[in-house]
Amino acid sequence: KYIWESEPLVNPVMFTLEEGKSWNYKENGSVDNTEWRGGISAGWKWGEIGIFKDRPVWGNAIHGSNIMSGHPPSFPYIQLHLKPAKWREFYSITGFLESNVIDSSRSNFEPGSEHIAYHRKYMSANFFTITPWKRLDISFGNSIFWSDVFKVGYLIPFNLYKSVDQTLKGALGYADGLNTNDDGHLFLDISSRNIKHLNVYLGLWIDELQMARFLKKNQHNLLSWKIEISLF
Repeated sequence: KYIWESEPLVNPVMFTLEEGKSWNYKENGSVDNTEWRGGISAGWKWGEIGIFKDRPVWGNAIHGSNIMSGHPPSFPYIQLHLKPAKWREFYSITGFLESNVIDSSRSNFEPGSEHIAYHRKYMSANFFTITPWKRLDISFGNSIFWSDVFKVGYLIPFNLYKSVDQTLKGALGYADGLNTNDDGHLFLDISSRNIKHLNVYLGLWIDELQMARFLKKNQHNLLSWKIEISLF
């Protein structure tokens, strides 16, 4: 898929529902983008594992889920999908992202032999869905983002990633009072179609949950929540 625009209609400073792009900027101010999406997988009766380059979407919403919206540029990832029974389903992915942050230690700035290297960036996430009764789906999961060194421990699908992070970092997770651990999140999604022609759903996303913040007036846990009702 090739896109050309005389000026970018989607960039980080714009609030829009359009899909994000990794633009190539031209001298005249125009931009273009080439994007390929697809993948290859192997499946069996109750599961599938594969390598994809796409825009994964997790969670319910009309104008984009606050868990995984599918709006960022597509990225390559490894995905495991299991559905051993009608009432339970599981997704796990590990993605390879673009940081767009220059790694000066691996870059060469000498004239005539310039080579720009960027910090490597990765993410892992899992998403459990339970259907306790017909037309009610309760989903929950967590994710982690990290950079530079690929950590095999985050490949384990059924993971509480912050626990793994604290095990790997230990006392090094805090330096001079600053949290240097990897960026972890929790999320919850509930969808109910038990009322005829009505879908009620809730999406909750929490960034770096810390119990100590609940007891401090000047500190808060960062969260995003959406409650929506739609007719179908």
